[in-house]
Amino acid sequence: MSPRAATFGEPWGTVQTAPIRRSDLRERTCGPLLIDEYDSTIVVPPDFVAHLDAHGNVVMELANARES
Repeated sequence: MSPRAATFGEPWGTVQTAPIRRSDLRERTCGPLLIDEYDSTIVVPPDFVAHLDAHGNVVMELANARES
C-alpha cells in the first residue's frame, strides 16, 4: 500500500503515513501509522507505538512511556 498524507496537528502537521493491515502488525511499530481494516482505520499518531496483544487487539502506547 502506498503512503498517504495524514494531518496530526502541531508540531507534526501533515505527514506521509504508512498504511498497514492489522495482520501485518507483528511487532511493536512506531507511528505515525494507519492500520487499515475492511470496516475502519486505526490512526497511530507520531510518538506512539502499536502492537497486538495476545487476543489480537491493537494496543497503543506513548513511545517514551515507562513500564511499571
